[in-house]
Amino acid sequence: MTRRRQWHLLLVAVSGAAAGVAWLRLAVLPFRGLDPSPALAVVRHLEANGGLRAADGRLLYDQIVGRGYRRGLDLGTAEGCSALWMAMALRKSGGSLVTIEIDPATAERARQNFRRARMDDLVELRVADALEEVPRVAGEFDCVFMDVGVPLNKKLLDLLRARIRPGGVVMAHNAEAFRWTQPDFLDAITHDPQLETSFRGVIFKISISVKRP
Repeated sequence: MTRRRQWHLLLVAVSGAAAGVAWLRLAVLPFRGLDPSPALAVVRHLEANGGLRAADGRLLYDQIVGRGYRRGLDLGTAEGCSALWMAMALRKSGGSLVTIEIDPATAERARQNFRRARMDDLVELRVADALEEVPRVAGEFDCVFMDVGVPLNKKLLDLLRARIRPGGVVMAHNAEAFRWTQPDFLDAITHDPQLETSFRGVIFKISISVKRP
């Protein structure tokens, strides 16, 4: 066997191992330790059809369970995948979730998914513009997730900043693109002395900004 052939086989083996690790992180590990349930079945279906990646959903779940959060706000419901990950965690902590979606047809599909997942008792779905609806939602939050699909995160953060409990978290999806799409939001979460921000995720990163006590 020539040296070139040996190197080729080595590269193929390394590439295969790397692909296996990536598949494990994206497809297997996010569901580790979770009991089968109607909600988990719906989440798997939604991810397979373009919903939030399971690795990102598990990140939301772990933040809520690990910190014992009880009041969640999901901005940009889509068909309910992120809301269901949050709801599964909030079920364990005895909490509740408000989720806001601007498009009525999309919101109706999400509502059906919440029913199928048996989470409609825990999730309150509001059909509205988040900028208009957030001020109408009473009380404080300890966990907020933003994935509205348009560059409104800074405006939403401004509306919510004083209503995040100390120790609470604001998370936002697609953080790897913020420097181009939402530089004002990126500047806010990385330079605000009240927020401690990190970035997590495999592909579509999530910003995690914890409000200091």
